[in-house]
Amino acid sequence: MERWTGKVTTDTDLLLPHLARSLAPPPRTKIKQLVVAQYGIHLQEHKKATEIIWKMLETYKRRQQRELSRQE
Repeated sequence: MERWTGKVTTDTDLLLPHLARSLAPPPRTKIKQLVVAQYGIHLQEHKKATEIIWKMLETYKRRQQRELSRQE
């Protein structure tokens, strides 16, 4: 289990599509649980890590929407 270093690894690329597949945006506590499971983050680092993953997820969803609209 990796300790959170503030850098995003390629493992996160596997996590984003899984999160994006849910119909509603996942609650931040769920993201927090996934991040803890993935990186073994300490409590004081939860908020920062959750915000990073949340922003990455929003960016990922916007990118997916752009690709879909280009295909139409």
